[in-house]
Amino acid sequence: MSTLSPQQAVQVLVKAKWSEARIAKAVGTSQPTIHRLKRGTQKSVAFEVGTRLVAIATPLSSDVGAEVGAA
Repeated sequence: MSTLSPQQAVQVLVKAKWSEARIAKAVGTSQPTIHRLKRGTQKSVAFEVGTRLVAIATPLSSDVGAEVGAA
């Protein structure tokens, strides 16, 4: 599987039943930032936040399957 984008990582975590607040706390950003990523109204985040999102979501991505897809 190719590397997830931060937006895809948020989708993986949401499908794994993580709340926006839980995701935000885990990666060190605000819930509104996660919400904007989830909705697609924000396309980029700080490198550290994106790296943490991908690191947390990658192991879960096989559990939620290919339904996340390329954004």
